[in-house]
Amino acid sequence: MPGKNDSITEAMQWVSKITTIGAMFALPPIIGMWLSEKLEIPCIGLLGLIIGFSSGLLGILSMCKTPEKNYKIKFSDGKPSSIVCGTCEMESYNPNDIKNKYCGNCHIFHEDKK
Repeated sequence: MPGKNDSITEAMQWVSKITTIGAMFALPPIIGMWLSEKLEIPCIGLLGLIIGFSSGLLGILSMCKTPEKNYKIKFSDGKPSSIVCGTCEMESYNPNDIKNKYCGNCHIFHEDKK
């Protein structure tokens, strides 16, 4: 059942992204507060808070960034002649694959990112 595995894989990718962003927000302030107590320098905790907020925000922005097109359509005599998958680099000459932006090797439909 490829559909079930695909959804589990996608869910695990999202869990990984969310956990990483959470760690980026939380760990620098915690480490900064711990260092402030150990070194008795109060501004290290504030520095950790600033670093944590900045790194977490940058992580969210990079996750929301629109990826570039992951395929290339080759033309011959002004007409589409093949599609090359950007993931596996396989090339298909099937007109239906070109029309639907489909990779038979990866079993995915490429989407146009706006």
